[in-house]
Amino acid sequence: MKTKTAITLLSLASVAASTQICACSSDHTASAGPADAGPDDVQVATMDGPLETSNEAGDDASDAGFFVQATQLLDDMRGPLGLTDGPGTSGGWYSYSDRTVPWSEPAIFLSDAGLLTPPDGVPFPATDDGTGPMVLGSVQPYRRVSGGGESQWGIGLGMAFINVAPDGGDVPVNDCGAGAIFDVQADAGDSFIPLPFEATGWTGIQFWAKSLRADFAQPVYVQVHDETTQPFGLAFDAGGCNPCNSSGIGACGDGFRARVVFPTDWAQIRVPFGSMHPQGYSGSSTSAVPDVSNIYQLNFQIDAPVPPFGVAVAYVELYK
Repeated sequence: MKTKTAITLLSLASVAASTQICACSSDHTASAGPADAGPDDVQVATMDGPLETSNEAGDDASDAGFFVQATQLLDDMRGPLGLTDGPGTSGGWYSYSDRTVPWSEPAIFLSDAGLLTPPDGVPFPATDDGTGPMVLGSVQPYRRVSGGGESQWGIGLGMAFINVAPDGGDVPVNDCGAGAIFDVQADAGDSFIPLPFEATGWTGIQFWAKSLRADFAQPVYVQVHDETTQPFGLAFDAGGCNPCNSSGIGACGDGFRARVVFPTDWAQIRVPFGSMHPQGYSGSSTSAVPDVSNIYQLNFQIDAPVPPFGVAVAYVELYK
């Protein structure tokens, strides 16, 4: 998988087909959820009323409002230099696609097939033009990507929870056949290493989102990585993935994900960690769930073939 930002980030998109927290309470709510909504249901709530739930693999998220009792901000898109600004976070946002070498930083391009704006490996500032969702009494900034035409495995945008500059030491992705594809020199300022974020006790991720195509509700996979699915976690012989594999048993990038649909108007979507599962191309069980005591990235991915698209994401939180 791939990831990049204004401070370019680690690449984390699926190549086979991609601290401390306080339980702060939120004063924004949607309508009460349905009585039959289970703990692993993906839910969507518009600003005009409830939508539904889904808990079947591959189903769309649709109709059913929800009430969140406690939330923890991950990013409201107002941080300096494009960094996340939730308590305990220090990551950044990035776009990624199948046009570049997986895990490379700065991005090494394989081809110019397809379009992506902003492109892989460039600064990814928030948009604050007054058209974002209304949250906590104010219109929020958001991040947007657009493009289409990718045909290998797809594109995405995402955020790292915590980033640190490399210290010059070896990294796993540089020991593969492609050679040094990740810059380990801190003074270059073009690569950052993700660190684990503690989300124990939280039920899942919620965020505001919309499709920027007025005629098309966009299917998107919401995905997280833990220490077993990306190369900066556990070593391969300790239960981690093999960064030298782009597919097959042990491959990195087979993160935990759930399918949702971004509607054509702003909606709040919540995705339980229990609804997120690997695709299984790495040999992982398709019923596995992430270890939320060690999560590294949150991605929003569109699988290939990628149609002309535009999507936006705002105000990202953990919820209970």
